Order: sequence, then C-alpha cells, then structure tokens
Amino acid sequence: MNQFDPNECIYCGEPLTKWESIRSYCWNCSESTSPEAFHEEVEIEPSTVNDFNN
Repeated sequence: MNQFDPNECIYCGEPLTKWESIRSYCWNCSESTSPEAFHEEVEIEPSTVNDFNN
C-alpha cells in the first residue's frame, strides 16, 4: 500500500496549503481534474433552440 504525505498534492507532489490539504490536491491539479476541464464547447444551432421554446 502506497503511503502519501497528507501535506503534499496526491497528483503532483506540491506542498498543500491548509485549505488544499482538506481535498488532498492543489489548486493547479483541481483545475485540470475538474469536469469543466474536459467540457467541450458545443455550438447549438438556432433551430434546435427554437424547438425547445415551442
């Protein structure tokens, strides 16, 4: 079983602030692991929007 330092990010090993240590990962890694990071921008055609409004 791998032991990790609770004061280091579980992804990159950077030292954590008090608030980051609650989650076990740093701000930079939270940005790259958030669902928004994988969200692709999708264009919605106006005809599709009109269909929902009717």
